[in-house]
Amino acid sequence: MEYESSVLRRVERVKQRLDSVRLPGARNLDVVIPWLETETAFTAPGGTIYVSRRLFERFRSDEELAFVIAHEMAHHDLGHLELREFSGWLNRIPANVSFGTDLISRELCSLTRRSRFECEADETALRLCMAAGYDPARCISIFDLLDRIDLTAFSKDDWAFRAGLELEEEKETDLKADHRGHSEWHREVRAYPSIRARKHRLRSLLSG
Repeated sequence: MEYESSVLRRVERVKQRLDSVRLPGARNLDVVIPWLETETAFTAPGGTIYVSRRLFERFRSDEELAFVIAHEMAHHDLGHLELREFSGWLNRIPANVSFGTDLISRELCSLTRRSRFECEADETALRLCMAAGYDPARCISIFDLLDRIDLTAFSKDDWAFRAGLELEEEKETDLKADHRGHSEWHREVRAYPSIRARKHRLRSLLSG
């Protein structure tokens, strides 16, 4: 975990500003900065939001940090993280999948990123940031950063999932049973709307 005081102060400053405009009774959430190799942010059942140090160091403004934190807060506030959403998930992971810390973070992140959930969390996060006095245009600029990360940091298959492209379907006759199971699971948990589509949606909301 990151313990540098300047980083922790910045995170706490943004978190408190967002907390001040959340609904009364909203669950208090901790924000921590783990040293992960991937540029990611995610949350899961519990009271913690994770923003990787790799992603944090690329934020150009407090607005971008605020939107990321607010987005993960929204998943909690909107009930996206009820345990039933996660029930049976571990049982569906193929036995031959090897998990490291970074992979766990990416797959936990994927579980909340279903199309409806992502759109709801984006809209709620933007409203929360605006209520806290952040510039909405600068908040939305986080999607430009995420788009650049997608194009440079991920494999072709991962980029295709993250950009919302349709992958060519593999013929089942060419797949071994265990590979087929992994392919189906991989498609299910990693399917979520494209970064550019999410940005366009929020810009449309602002202009409307």
